[in-house]
Amino acid sequence: MNEIEVMRILNQLINELVSRRGKTGRSSINQLSKVLLSRHVHIFNYINETNKLDIGMHEKIFMFINNCEKATCPQCGKQTRFESVTYGYRYYCSDTCANLDESTINKSKKSLLEKYGVDNPFKLPENIRAARLRRITSVQKSLKDGHQISPIYNPAGCQYFNQLMLESNTFIQHAENGGEYYIKELGYWVDGYDKENNIVYEYDEDHHFAYGKICERDLRRQQEIENLLGCKFIRINARNKNKS
Repeated sequence: MNEIEVMRILNQLINELVSRRGKTGRSSINQLSKVLLSRHVHIFNYINETNKLDIGMHEKIFMFINNCEKATCPQCGKQTRFESVTYGYRYYCSDTCANLDESTINKSKKSLLEKYGVDNPFKLPENIRAARLRRITSVQKSLKDGHQISPIYNPAGCQYFNQLMLESNTFIQHAENGGEYYIKELGYWVDGYDKENNIVYEYDEDHHFAYGKICERDLRRQQEIENLLGCKFIRINARNKNKS
């Protein structure tokens, strides 16, 4: 069978169906396989016989016209979803993979910066306030229901604060000597709090760091606490005990 002639007939049918509008105003491209079978059964059979994959006829037609294989996601290598003869395959297999693409991330950041002046939606003041309210409401509900709330803590941090209290002759409230200090206005617990001198201490384990620097969310949290309490804020690196 002359493949050039087959291509000509297929393209002619596609253009005809794309331009033909049904009652809904949409094109009739979804009728392609039915029209092909009724008008050119020999071409229908030819494409079906040359492609033995267990896929729909429209996908086979697309692969034949474009002389291609099934598409794969550039992020994870999984096969992507076939949409239509006119559109082809999705570029990514999922939104998750699409959002991991550097160009997609940069495009999103640029759009956010242009519209709102931030590169992350969680930095928007209204989202920060909403997250804080959810956190406070959740804690208040738990306390109202009679639940005891005990945040996960690092015993090594408590030992560090105990030693610091001996050296500086101060009292630092922490998880093992009265419970972590709770800032009800923000819904935060802090690792250590010297109420007399208004000093907040945070004992930072590895998960608080990204590429050697304190994570942005922790810095935002610190700023909120400093703004509310007007306190001095000291961070201790759990690995080397350096203060910042």
